[in-house]
Amino acid sequence: MTEPLTPPPIIGALTDSGPTAPPRSHWRDVWDQFKHHRGALIGGVIFFTII
Repeated sequence: MTEPLTPPPIIGALTDSGPTAPPRSHWRDVWDQFKHHRGALIGGVIFFTII
């Protein structure tokens, strides 16, 4: 009664279950969001046309 009852550790519970995608950089995330934002694309085209 003096020992606390703890469950036995589950072997393999913290292991990875499958392949993961390689990490992406911050700039890659920004570029992907920029490509999907129509207003940003139109503004970028106008900006580079003026320059």
